[in-house]
Amino acid sequence: GEGPLGAFLKPIFAGMDSGDNAMHPGCALALAHVIYNASGKAEPHCDKLAKRIGQALDRSQFAGKSNLLIAVANLVEVCPVGVIQHLPSLIPRLSAAASGSDWTARKSSMEAIETVCSRLSGDVLGEFKATLTEAAEKCKYDKMKPARDASSLALAAIAKIPAGLPVESSSLVATQDAEPPTAESDTAQPQQELEQDAAAA
Repeated sequence: GEGPLGAFLKPIFAGMDSGDNAMHPGCALALAHVIYNASGKAEPHCDKLAKRIGQALDRSQFAGKSNLLIAVANLVEVCPVGVIQHLPSLIPRLSAAASGSDWTARKSSMEAIETVCSRLSGDVLGEFKATLTEAAEKCKYDKMKPARDASSLALAAIAKIPAGLPVESSSLVATQDAEPPTAESDTAQPQQELEQDAAAA
């Protein structure tokens, strides 16, 4: 069986797969919170989570991409080693979100990129540096200030990656100096707060 976590994931995945777009944002945010709060217990589910999140991000009709990108960032936080093998498929999806029409998704993509760069080692990310830089540059002059600010933080994190280093077996995960974001942090702002930020910009 999938254990206790599977009991939470099953209805969330069902809602994400629903044709009712109104369900998507709430289900995606629920997924982000489940991943964050599961912490190490999410590791056995990392492959499935990465694939299901990727599939949903690829769906043009999926209405919860901003919240789903928060789930990506949380997955990187709690399963950094498990996420490494999925970077070749996740990073292009982050890049695609960075040029989308939804500014909250653009902002969340920048935050996910920053998390990837701060949580994983340069040995892992060297080959992706150009792609990550190109993605973050898309929001550098975004019309929405929260997206611009997130882009600046992402670009600063990317700048610390050494370019093109070979992958080494040791130190695949960067040391974590700062505390991981809480559910109340900027990474998981409710939609209404995001809209207030936009209005203030």
